[in-house]
Amino acid sequence: MNSHPINLYNFIQIVQNLWPLCTLRGVFISITRESENQIIVDIDTYAQAIKMEKPREVLWSTESSGQLWNTCVWDLHSCSVEHVFKGGISAAKSLCIVGNSILLSAEQDKPLLHNWVLKRRDSKQNRIILPGKVTAAVTTKDGHYYIAAIGQNLHIWELSSGRLLALVSAHYQPIRCVCVTEDGSSIITGGDDAIVHCWSFSSLVDGARNVAQNTPTWSFSNHSLPVTDLCVDSFGAKSRVFTISADQTCRLYDISTSEQLATFVFDTGLSQVISHTAQSTFYVGTLMGHIYRVSLYPVSMKSEYHVSTSTDKNLLVFNGHSAEVTCLVLNIDGSILASGSKDMSVKLWHTSSGQCIRTLPHKGSITNLLITSYPSQLSSELFSPVAGLKQLERHLHGNNDIDGTVEVTIPDTQSQEEQDILFCRQQASSVYQLSAADRLTFSHTGQLPESSKPQSATQQLETKLFQTEMKLSNALTANKELYQFCISKQV
Repeated sequence: MNSHPINLYNFIQIVQNLWPLCTLRGVFISITRESENQIIVDIDTYAQAIKMEKPREVLWSTESSGQLWNTCVWDLHSCSVEHVFKGGISAAKSLCIVGNSILLSAEQDKPLLHNWVLKRRDSKQNRIILPGKVTAAVTTKDGHYYIAAIGQNLHIWELSSGRLLALVSAHYQPIRCVCVTEDGSSIITGGDDAIVHCWSFSSLVDGARNVAQNTPTWSFSNHSLPVTDLCVDSFGAKSRVFTISADQTCRLYDISTSEQLATFVFDTGLSQVISHTAQSTFYVGTLMGHIYRVSLYPVSMKSEYHVSTSTDKNLLVFNGHSAEVTCLVLNIDGSILASGSKDMSVKLWHTSSGQCIRTLPHKGSITNLLITSYPSQLSSELFSPVAGLKQLERHLHGNNDIDGTVEVTIPDTQSQEEQDILFCRQQASSVYQLSAADRLTFSHTGQLPESSKPQSATQQLETKLFQTEMKLSNALTANKELYQFCISKQV
């Protein structure tokens, strides 16, 4: 804890408008009056609390053998197995989590969509028949739409009703990868025809139109070999897209202006790409098993940049995989990189140093990796399961088919973001309510006492019940004493 004496008279106007406990960009500030002319400002307490007690993160992994599970959920930091979902084998780039309540994955060699309702026990597998084998799939962030590539066609389903809202002949050869912007306004596709398309989501789902009339917002054919992967950042309509190819290049595009911003040339074919949330760096996996971290700061836009370990001091190489890298994913704060490979292993890397933290062995090639906050449904006994998915239609749903009924899915629980915000508020409240002795201990150890840590739903109910019983007991005691006092006065 850092204490800073501040002259009270110089900051009296500011102090009058501050809460005793407030947060500023993740920093906890506690203001205590020390004397008539000075106050003490304690900084970083809240940041330490969140660092020590931040929400758990989990890693979702799938592999090509299916011997042990379809999907396994690992604790990202302890690497213990938290949950498994059995049945079938997940196709590459098809694992999705819908609304923090349903897990989706397409079958590897069959036109099937596996889905499980996330709950603590008895996660029963359900299957939905699709028009064909899925080569890539994503869901919008709100969980309302499922976007799947089947061969050369792009399908968009409304999950609440199962209606097929759009069917687009998007590429000349099979689509290899699909992603959607954070705000759901655009869909980007890349295929074996070496073309990258950007589609307006609203235009595609705006009524039943002829397939030939659906044209992309913009297209690029700069790659000379199949597009192997792409990723988009979190800036909505102003997002930038990274595309990679077996032609040893990574290209950066601006969605809003449809401009190519930069080209990165490597000495080997590329298989996977992921960018940091702050857009300061990006990571690429290669066909040879290497992973490169490339900084964007020294790169001049609209130029061709040759990536070389001998000339680029900011380039960091992650060596450890012995075969093609098939998956890359970053955790929430970008401190951990998870990679999957055809060498049947998942590796966790410290992004700053490039050191391998842990290796998770599997029985087959890794096909999907996701990192999320720990879903409360997997641990809560009070969770009420949501209804499963409806069958997905095979025929295009048009304006003339609307019957006046609009089906929506209302989640029974809070979103993961709301849960994280609530967690942070509980943490801040816990720190603020500490006794003087506990605050002193916390300032030295950075850990909250067990009695002040956020409780589970069951523990919270038990605590409230105990507090209510104590209040009732105190009220009865006070009433009895008042009665005895009145009797004594009358006598």
